[in-house]
Amino acid sequence: MSEIKLSNLGPGGQRCSIVVRLLRIWDCIIPPLNTLLGLDFVVVDYEGFAMHGCIPIDIADEFSHQLSEGKVYRIGMIPLDGGMVELISGMQIDSSHKFSYCDAPTATVEQLLYMNPQTIKGSKFKVVGRVVRLQHRAGCLRISLIIEHNGFKLQTIVFGNLAHWLTGVDITMLDFAERMNFMKIPTVAEDIINREYEFILGVLNRSHGPGLTFKIFQFAPTNTSFAPFVVVAQ
Repeated sequence: MSEIKLSNLGPGGQRCSIVVRLLRIWDCIIPPLNTLLGLDFVVVDYEGFAMHGCIPIDIADEFSHQLSEGKVYRIGMIPLDGGMVELISGMQIDSSHKFSYCDAPTATVEQLLYMNPQTIKGSKFKVVGRVVRLQHRAGCLRISLIIEHNGFKLQTIVFGNLAHWLTGVDITMLDFAERMNFMKIPTVAEDIINREYEFILGVLNRSHGPGLTFKIFQFAPTNTSFAPFVVVAQ
């Protein structure tokens, strides 16, 4: 993997790495509810170019004890949308879209419901499901939806840009005040109701409601009459 500088970064699925020094890292907490959104950080490369990034709340615990101000790190993957860097060197994830989770075992919604969350923590599963309901209100940087297959239903959460691509709702651009008031999801999101997708799901480390909740890492429509694309959460 080639090494580039921060000044060379741009959108478009770059396969590269960058060596940077971590200058500052802090909890991103938004008043008035004092909700933790994740970890913010500032890094600089050897040319003096600086970059601000964010580690989402759902993976913040995995990185908080590994990062220290003043130390040098190699970032081994750049998000395809040109957004904030979320992955640190050592996480071996193939970003080549439809092949990203080619080794994920296939499971049904029914099987996931009866799995022990402690034994499948960190695992990903390929699951076909139909979107039957969206929660009426959007949480901070996420949308909750229910998928169904053969009469069994599963609660899932989709975050950030992936939520935008799936539902058409750009929750990353919502005004903070609206976001913290859990604004009602726009009606455009309901266009995906009754559509069937092949999802890549992983169990969340913390609950966002009653029962077992899964995070959507990737999705692709099963009906070719819909847009034929696959998107990946990084």
